[in-house]
Amino acid sequence: MRSLRHWIGAALAAQPFYSEEIKLVQLMFQTWAPHFEPFRVNE
Repeated sequence: MRSLRHWIGAALAAQPFYSEEIKLVQLMFQTWAPHFEPFRVNE
């Protein structure tokens, strides 16, 4: 999952014209990521 997060960041930096789609993906990611990221410390 960490690599996916990095890809999202790279895509947002390299292709700003996809920012709307990236924001939507990030919103969904924030919703379900905590359930699939056991290495998170703040949850």
